[in-house]
Amino acid sequence: RSNSGSASTFLDISLGNLRPLRVIVLGEVGQPGAYQVSPSTTLFHALYYFNGPTTLGSLRDIRLIRSGKQIASIDFYDYLLSGKKIDDIRLQLDDTIFLPKRGKTVSIQGEINRQAIYELKKGEGLKDLIEIAGGLRVSAYMNRAQIDRIVPPGDRDALGMDRMFIDVDLGQILESKKGFALTDGDKIQIFSILDMRQNTVEINGAIVRPGRYDINEAMFLKDLILRADSLVGDAYLDRVDLVRINSDFTEKILKLNLKLALEGHPDHNIELKSLDRVTVYGKSTMIPRRYVTISGHVKIPGRYLLREDLTLYDLIFKAGGFTDKEYLKMTYRQ
Repeated sequence: RSNSGSASTFLDISLGNLRPLRVIVLGEVGQPGAYQVSPSTTLFHALYYFNGPTTLGSLRDIRLIRSGKQIASIDFYDYLLSGKKIDDIRLQLDDTIFLPKRGKTVSIQGEINRQAIYELKKGEGLKDLIEIAGGLRVSAYMNRAQIDRIVPPGDRDALGMDRMFIDVDLGQILESKKGFALTDGDKIQIFSILDMRQNTVEINGAIVRPGRYDINEAMFLKDLILRADSLVGDAYLDRVDLVRINSDFTEKILKLNLKLALEGHPDHNIELKSLDRVTVYGKSTMIPRRYVTISGHVKIPGRYLLREDLTLYDLIFKAGGFTDKEYLKMTYRQ
């Protein structure tokens, strides 16, 4: 400092480019060898330099070897599933990253959130696999899952088969603390619940709002018709059919009088059961349609619906008229 106490000497420091690190990558990688990485690179970040393992390599046991000793191992699934870099470590010069062969590999499909092929670590089973795969869908059937398993070579002669199916109770496995062990090559199928509604009745035909309705504790035929906004104008009142499923899953038909049912007659306004199907007929479907045919020298010959008060002139007019007026003189009705 000067006699006045102010600073008279200054030091400027500038930081240049940091020298890259050389690391060795071995094992199940596409191009094993030496790689230049940034000095701040960690074990997780290093995977991007060599594009990760091949399909034969492990993502669950990526090892860091320093001075001939393994000092760290990371599970890349932790990062993929939680975003956390657990046990990550910064690399040093001449570190070796080793990717071993992929461990036990299984696949899961069906009512699971992430259907895919997964690698499992030692001690992980079906319960762990479901968690890794994002959990079950709400439509998963809990009483049964199926495992397609390759029989180990030493057991094939004794069992007389190379592959086998194993059915398991999915609900019990998830509640159990023991879990269920899986073997390499297992294919797990998670089934779906049935696409069936037990608490419904169905009404169709000459009704304002046909479709399915939920059945109350006590619903009668008249109640269902009123919930469907009643009948349309041409409803046939002398009959309504109800199809009912028996306990042995056969079907029977109950023929009822619609008019009496709407009047509340107990023999016709019967109580409905789950899965009943009601058909209300319309007069237009009960009365057969009649047709007339016109052919010969008209522009649009063919078959036409016979409506009330339809005349021969109307029919010829609908057929487009005569093709040639000269033929009109020789026209006759058959």
